[in-house]
Amino acid sequence: MRTTLSAFTLLELLVASLVATALFLAATSVMRNYNQILARNIALAQLNGHHSIVENFMTRLVDNAGYHDLDNGLGNHPGCYLSVSPTQVSAAYDTISGARERVDLEFLATGGTYRGFDAGNNVIEFSIYDWNSSSNAFIFRNQWGGPLVDQVEGFYVSATPSVCNPELVVVGVLLRSRETIFRSARTQSFSSDYFSVASVSSAHMFSYNEFLVAPKNVVLR
Repeated sequence: MRTTLSAFTLLELLVASLVATALFLAATSVMRNYNQILARNIALAQLNGHHSIVENFMTRLVDNAGYHDLDNGLGNHPGCYLSVSPTQVSAAYDTISGARERVDLEFLATGGTYRGFDAGNNVIEFSIYDWNSSSNAFIFRNQWGGPLVDQVEGFYVSATPSVCNPELVVVGVLLRSRETIFRSARTQSFSSDYFSVASVSSAHMFSYNEFLVAPKNVVLR
């Protein structure tokens, strides 16, 4: 009995190749879209985490401002125990151990590096000072402060009714993702009730957050 062997025709091979190519491209597109969505979610989670760090730190700092331990013998806080500038907040208070300290939180332009590591263009830095009764002044505790968060594109602060011992502090923070997220630059705009925050065009993801803090130890006028 004669057996006939059949082979794929050129047309069949071409169709099979096109189908395989289409499946590969579809799978690649799905994977690329999945990876982009995953990268966006990771970046958003990191940005939200950094926003929480700033808001929690600032809230505790402003809440503590002006606290006076009646048993430490240091007397009342002189001058502005809570002071605000457009890019800085400074708060002095007594600690539970009876000491007195001051913490400065400020926007610092780094130009790309901070203490030798990549920090984006800017950081929010904190510095701690201890009260020295002999010199009747605050003395810097360490040789340098530390970064609260990096990749900071904007840090906005205002206060009312005055910048010295205010009754209300408003803070806005604009952060940028460390890695590029979008395939090309896109315009990103931000809504603010208190500050003028310019739109940006970038392949990085930007995130803006603002919040209000009412000091607990400021005597209302």
